[in-house]
Amino acid sequence: MARKGRGPKEHLWGIMGAALLCLLLALPAGASSGPLAVTYQIEAVTEGVTREADGSWWVPLGEEVAWQVVWTVTNRSLVTVQNVALSNNYSAEIVVDTRTINGSAGDVDVTKLGGGRGATQVLWAIGNLPQGSSASLTFRIRTGQNPAGKQHYQEPGEYCLDSALTVRWKGGSASYPCIPVRVRDKNWLRVEVPFTRKDWRVRKPGEYAALALQLRIASNSAVVMHFFGFSDLTMERPEAGDPATLATWYAAGETFADASRAVWWPAAELNEQQFAFEKSAALEAGVDWYLWERIRVTPANPAGEYQAQGTIRLILANAGARILDEALQ
Repeated sequence: MARKGRGPKEHLWGIMGAALLCLLLALPAGASSGPLAVTYQIEAVTEGVTREADGSWWVPLGEEVAWQVVWTVTNRSLVTVQNVALSNNYSAEIVVDTRTINGSAGDVDVTKLGGGRGATQVLWAIGNLPQGSSASLTFRIRTGQNPAGKQHYQEPGEYCLDSALTVRWKGGSASYPCIPVRVRDKNWLRVEVPFTRKDWRVRKPGEYAALALQLRIASNSAVVMHFFGFSDLTMERPEAGDPATLATWYAAGETFADASRAVWWPAAELNEQQFAFEKSAALEAGVDWYLWERIRVTPANPAGEYQAQGTIRLILANAGARILDEALQ
């Protein structure tokens, strides 16, 4: 198969550690697709690119994204179909890597339209396709810069990856709609922690409560909070036979009254809890979250220093990546 290309010289590019995500489209059966069955398969080979149920791709803002494209056409009629050709135009900021083109039949011509400043057209001229036979073409595309130097997907919004795959044969043609691409802003999380240590000074038995932690959380994405390693306060160097711990509980609430009306979890049970902060304008501006601590000191607890620590983990729910570990002592 011959391969031809016109326009700027291509540069070799690599595909880094990627999970394949696949979108498989097929022209509907019947008169609209005539004697040919066509599939248009596109796989993302770049991390961080996801596909929605409606077939649209979510891509990271301003980052290079690569796809593997596979076109397959099958003659399902009882006679040879003549002059079969497939073509598609990829937007000006999309680079078609001509060195990855591999077809089982025909010739491929890659052309930069608009005097070298427009979309890139991929034209696959198969020719005659015998009864029951198939042909396929594979190549890779990636985001790049248009002739004006503008990086594609540099701003959040909705785009079309291509103009529409079109298949033609002697006596008819059929086309796809464009493949939609949505660009979301980069996920971010900001956490302000006024203090990470809570000290008690207790002089006599009883129950005591105080604010243990205050966080101000801001994010443009949903956030999930998890807890690890929380336990009762434990005496550093207990004497033989002395109670080694102080019973400890935790509750969340903006005020102590709110916390008192909520559930007080024993320290170990706090590790089983999680809090979710839904994506909202309020969260993006910043919300405050408070954790209260309650301890019980009995006459049997000897004087001394008791301590415990725990870890709070905040996760960007839409990104699936751990953002912050903060040990609280």
